[in-house]
Amino acid sequence: MQLVEGKEFIPIGGNVSQLITEIAAGKHSHLQWFPAKSFLSKLPPAAFNTKEGSGQIRHMGRLSVFRDLSALQKSEVVSRLRAAIQDVQKMVSRDSQLEIIIVGSLAGGTGAGMLVDMAILTREQASRLVANNYVVRGFFVLPRAFTASGIGEGRDMLARSFATWRELDRFMIVGERYGVRQINYHEQNKDLRIEINRRAFDVSYMVDPARQSVNSLDGVKAEEGLFPPLPRWFL
Repeated sequence: MQLVEGKEFIPIGGNVSQLITEIAAGKHSHLQWFPAKSFLSKLPPAAFNTKEGSGQIRHMGRLSVFRDLSALQKSEVVSRLRAAIQDVQKMVSRDSQLEIIIVGSLAGGTGAGMLVDMAILTREQASRLVANNYVVRGFFVLPRAFTASGIGEGRDMLARSFATWRELDRFMIVGERYGVRQINYHEQNKDLRIEINRRAFDVSYMVDPARQSVNSLDGVKAEEGLFPPLPRWFL
């Protein structure tokens, strides 16, 4: 199974070397969460090109989202989200809610780095177009799904997954006592200063191939075991 490039597969990566250098110099106040100086001193130049992925580095995956949003009029993220919601906007009502499903993995760098932000950005666009008549669900594949593919269930993968899960858990709780209440996705554009007043996902599911009863998919390649039935679960 393959995604159709330009329609189902929309790459947003690119060379972020210059952007990271500017962050290290103190520019882009909304990006100071990124450990620019540390990465510039430790990583090779090739690691700063996210066009083919984030190299298992979640910070790079997240930075790719912010890079895309920096040129808002050309943003693939915003334009694609708006277009997808507008396609079904007339069919959405209080009695017929829009169901938005975000699928990803906790194991790598790209999906794990951007899944919370994608939920927040999706909510923002949905709220503008269909008011409160929508629900956001997340389905996230756990590391064990990839062990049969030769990636291995190493410490780094488990650490990334735990960190992502912890961040996800944080953004499933809303309240003044829990810290961040606004995320600035753009240095100047007020439309991308988003108040965090709702949980990232209404419901989230962690998907693991192993089960104690019969029909466990543990040890089966994800492409042959876990991935094929996933779309049926969304229905």
